Amino acid sequence: MYAAVVLVLIVGAGAGGYLYYQNYQKNYQNSLQPNVQVTNPIISKPIQTPNDATVVSLGRVSYSGSFNYSAVKDGSYELIFDNSFSTFSSKNVAITYDAAGALTSSSLTVPAGNSQQITVQLKAGQRLSGSFTTSGGSGNDVNFEIVGQTCSESIAFSFDLANTGTASGSTTAAFQADGQQLWSNKDLVAAGQQVPASGTATLPNCADHSFGIVVIQQQKV
Repeated sequence: MYAAVVLVLIVGAGAGGYLYYQNYQKNYQNSLQPNVQVTNPIISKPIQTPNDATVVSLGRVSYSGSFNYSAVKDGSYELIFDNSFSTFSSKNVAITYDAAGALTSSSLTVPAGNSQQITVQLKAGQRLSGSFTTSGGSGNDVNFEIVGQTCSESIAFSFDLANTGTASGSTTAAFQADGQQLWSNKDLVAAGQQVPASGTATLPNCADHSFGIVVIQQQKV
């Protein structure tokens, strides 16, 4: 009888000890976490690429014309009235146009052998539309086109991902301009290790920007 009691107590103690060991292991594993940070960031000077392109061309327009264009890139856009084909006659142009929601009416005279232009600023996605009439000379005509003066820039960068935590981490880092994400990549960074990374990003304009490289997600693996 005593032997049976002792046996039961020993078995009970063993089960409790095993359960405690399981909980200890579980709590210990849960306490292991990655801690990945961006170190040694290097962001190169942007390489700028200016570009002039004709985005609308109506050719020779007699009496009246219209246009409707949605900007693909930020930039300056010139509405050009060209009377270079005329030897003697000036042309008179009356135009009403909407540039990104701002309605404007204007009139101009284009001397023979010359051109005149109206310049507006647009951001990508903004619309430029309007209509105009022409008079003067035998043809009451003028050449019309819209030329976009845009600029893009490319930025190269490099950095290290350093994990000072106690577990490996699947880590996503991002390159940002003005707080907006332009590039991201995922790396596995072992505990106590660091991983080099690099990339390039492109911006659709050449304005001043604030750049940064940040960890946006990390998960224990």
